Amino acid sequence: MPEKPEDIPLRTEYATKVAEDLERNEAEQERVRSEMAELEARLAALQREHALLLNMRNVLTDEANKADKADEAASRAADDAPEAGAEAPAAVVPKARRSRNDGARTRRGGGKNGNGKNGARKNGARKNGARKNTGPTLRELVRSCLLQRHEPLSVADIAKELAAAHPDRTVTTPVVRNTLEALVAAGAVERSKQRKSVFYTAVTAEPAAGTAAVETVEEAATADV
Repeated sequence: MPEKPEDIPLRTEYATKVAEDLERNEAEQERVRSEMAELEARLAALQREHALLLNMRNVLTDEANKADKADEAASRAADDAPEAGAEAPAAVVPKARRSRNDGARTRRGGGKNGNGKNGARKNGARKNGARKNTGPTLRELVRSCLLQRHEPLSVADIAKELAAAHPDRTVTTPVVRNTLEALVAAGAVERSKQRKSVFYTAVTAEPAAGTAAVETVEEAATADV
């Protein structure tokens, strides 16, 4: 059936509209393809960057763990090691004591001679005579020696100097040590420790308290000698 003249403009209009839509669709497809290519390239770059960051994090974590372990090991070694300059405790020298055999021999000797009581009385008289000696006491000699030297001295140094200065007196290291410890207790002498040795220094002002106790200890120590 032949077309009517009035249908020709309408068909032309539809054809034009379809051509425009087709062109628009192709342009949109091209735009989308271009964006997809850019997005794929961006996605690939992000994936490569992600892998690189993961490797860097793993390396840094391993190094941090190694450093922590090294610090922990060094701290343990420092705790286990002895402190530098630590001083060992000074050995305590026991005071010499008379054995029971010596006492038994003394008693037996007194019994044989029949003068046991008289011997005891004579020993007591000798002790009283030693106490009534008008010369300087051992306490005074020890403190005078420390005051003259103006420096810390050991027991051996003091005993040596007193023995050389007073050869007529019996000066032993145990007696000097007991006298020094009594003076320390009375506050007349100060005791200090240097490494494994003990030294004594005289105090300038001698306190009055404790003097009688010092003299009593000195006399007892001298009597034992």
